[in-house]
Amino acid sequence: MGYRQYMPNSRTINQEPLVTIGAGDNIYLNSFLMRNYFVGIKRVILLFDDVSKRFAIKPAKENDKGAYTLGFSSKEYSTGFIAARGFVKLPLVQKFKGRRLKAAWDEREKLLEIKL
Repeated sequence: MGYRQYMPNSRTINQEPLVTIGAGDNIYLNSFLMRNYFVGIKRVILLFDDVSKRFAIKPAKENDKGAYTLGFSSKEYSTGFIAARGFVKLPLVQKFKGRRLKAAWDEREKLLEIKL
């Protein structure tokens, strides 16, 4: 019996905000987040709250101290990533390594919130 090629019915474009804590100590933002909230953003600040078990990603200015670079894949704004080894090693974040997490944009605070 020979192989047959699988042909998907349609391309799926993710329509919900998702963040992944990657195995390589990167934080990944899906294309929905990049297109809707992070267009033109080059730096971000990472915030965390041990009590309510959540963290946040907030757009930053170029000269903000402690800001991380927000990179993106070759197709502009298709997937974003933050190289955040120290942050990912925090006990609060470490347990969610390798998992996709739902995120929500807080319009009032102008930040992306991820509940763990």
